[in-house]
Amino acid sequence: MPSVLRRPSALVCLAVLLAATLPTAARPRDEAEGVAPAFVGLRLDGSDFDSAELAGGYVLLDFWGVWCPPCIGAFPKLSRLHDDFSEHGFRVIGLAVLSGTPEEVAEFVSGHDLTYPIVVVEREVADAFDVLAYPAYFLIGPDGSIVRSYRGQPTDLYEIVARDLERFLDTPRAAS
Repeated sequence: MPSVLRRPSALVCLAVLLAATLPTAARPRDEAEGVAPAFVGLRLDGSDFDSAELAGGYVLLDFWGVWCPPCIGAFPKLSRLHDDFSEHGFRVIGLAVLSGTPEEVAEFVSGHDLTYPIVVVEREVADAFDVLAYPAYFLIGPDGSIVRSYRGQPTDLYEIVARDLERFLDTPRAAS
């Protein structure tokens, strides 16, 4: 992966932004695609990230961009999910797409109270997961399989994912 991520064209950003702002309902869906695609990225400190690090627990991948208001609006719910279920080995990993360098993304997120890590990835990673609009979320199981996806702007994101985690983890959520 290049040390400086490519900047998206204005036309691509506009198309993605328009798709992201269309109102949609929460659409959780069981996946049958099998194993999640392998990918690499850069942590905000510039160090390498490899998706092999996700093995062993449930992980919610959050595909988002700095240009996507609904994505940014989901930050508090994602932090709460990460915090409430972390004692059960669950993690949220934010994947910043078309958002600039790790340094630029770090500066952007410094204004938000995130409790989960962010990784900067190339657009090809989103393509490999068939992300057509933002935000998009994928729940990855301990074996690396995609067990659920959530597409669109669910206002009840926390509740939907928490309910699925309670079922998969066979545990009630932690007190918030």
